[in-house]
Amino acid sequence: MDLDKVIRKINAKDARTVGLQFPEGLKMQAVKIAKQIENETEATVIISGDPCFGACDVSDYKMKGSVDLIVHYGHTPLPLKYEVPTIFIEAFSKIDIKRDLEKSLEYLKDYSRIGLVTTTQHLHLLNETKDFLEDNGKEVILGSSPSTRKGQVLGCNFSSIKNLDVDVILFIGSGNFHPLGIKLFSNTPVLALDPYNSEIRSMDEYADRILRIRFARITKAKSAKKWGILVSTKEGQYRMTLAKEIKKILEDAEMEAYIIFCCKCLSKNCY
Repeated sequence: MDLDKVIRKINAKDARTVGLQFPEGLKMQAVKIAKQIENETEATVIISGDPCFGACDVSDYKMKGSVDLIVHYGHTPLPLKYEVPTIFIEAFSKIDIKRDLEKSLEYLKDYSRIGLVTTTQHLHLLNETKDFLEDNGKEVILGSSPSTRKGQVLGCNFSSIKNLDVDVILFIGSGNFHPLGIKLFSNTPVLALDPYNSEIRSMDEYADRILRIRFARITKAKSAKKWGILVSTKEGQYRMTLAKEIKKILEDAEMEAYIIFCCKCLSKNCY
């Protein structure tokens, strides 16, 4: 995971204390990497044990004053100002998707123009996937935005697929969180290719069920008179101005409203 780059950066900054941060799937690498850093530099390593769901989860506020540099593994940077110098080290999955791509052709047979997206750990697979689909007669579009890589989506940022003129969007990655967000954001058919269990599924039925649950909760909330407004303290999710506007709207409607700080990732339960 590009340890040479990390060592060079630590030495260049003469960092004496280094913070390491990993998403859940990479935390098992923490001790190994910490040991290598301490063996090859003069730095002491502090490992963050907090949950980490993205570049909005950098432990810069918590580690400020305790470390000279943070090394954040597994995500691409956001256009944010971090309180502690931070370097981002991408981590790519080594999984082979050739067999799954063959299987995907059956699911894509009724579509000609395909939008292709994924998350950070599979970005290196996009060119291979695009070439395969084009060799099989498909037109493939990789969306882009100023804040993400080409073909990349984040849990809180789907701007790369905004106004994408395609028949279907093919997402490569695990879980329902990202492909559900893509479906709700784009209102376009979405197929999710999960390379870890060789599953390809349409998000239509699942999205419909989530929307029904959401609308049922909205209907139930109409009778509420006392509201809590959750504001994430995480850098990329902090929306205090909006929270105050919502509080005023509720109070103008003669309801009680209270702003509640929450340090956990609110986007985890958005859908």
